[in-house]
Amino acid sequence: MSPAAAIDGICYLKMNRKYAAILDQIAISSGVLLDGRYVLTAGHNLFNASYPWGRVDTIEVLVGKPDVSKVGRDYVDALVSGGRVERGAIPLDGVWTVAPRFEWSISTWLKPSASNRMIQHDYGFIDLGGSFPERTSYTLNSSTGIELKVGDVVKVAGYPGDSKKIKGATGSRLFEGEGRVTAIGPNLFTYNVATARGLSGAPVWIEKGGRKIVVGVHVGSDFDGEKGAMARRVDGKLIRDWKSWKSRRQSAN
Repeated sequence: MSPAAAIDGICYLKMNRKYAAILDQIAISSGVLLDGRYVLTAGHNLFNASYPWGRVDTIEVLVGKPDVSKVGRDYVDALVSGGRVERGAIPLDGVWTVAPRFEWSISTWLKPSASNRMIQHDYGFIDLGGSFPERTSYTLNSSTGIELKVGDVVKVAGYPGDSKKIKGATGSRLFEGEGRVTAIGPNLFTYNVATARGLSGAPVWIEKGGRKIVVGVHVGSDFDGEKGAMARRVDGKLIRDWKSWKSRRQSAN
């Protein structure tokens, strides 16, 4: 991956948890803006039981910026709160939510098989509460007719924070990478881009006909013996959850 200029629609997410400053409960992650108001990201960004207090209190969001290191909390594009995660359901009033089939437990870090079960449905959504002037050109791969294949060229962009894995990565600089799909499973696929912590939730997309078509949500790397970056596929299940949650948010407002 290499540093990138501003990419319209790529989101920097700063998750603030209870007692964040005292217990180092702040986490940086990535996402993508949809319909000018909502963010698609990884589910484990929104609920993570490995933190002593897994609940996220607030999320700071910046959209399409190449460097956020000097942007203070008073100048973020959105500061959202009031999300609610319910196991097995999409909350009626959830400002953010995870997939109903998403499961996380402490054993996720201890057992590769538990990690694999978790990432099978590792996606979630955030309502920013207002529209942004950026006109995102991202499209979810639902009715586009694209069938992902091994060897397809994909791109990924976000905010990695591990300089040992990615030279120059600080967690506040936007990076972009390109690689090829190496394997495809029922819910997941792998691709050969060197990634790092902080990219969780970043969009993985294919460019076709001038459009960026999101085919996956980056969830991590080297899971359960599978080497390389791994993404949760944008499939019918994800699309149905997205439409259901967005409809409820629109009704709530």
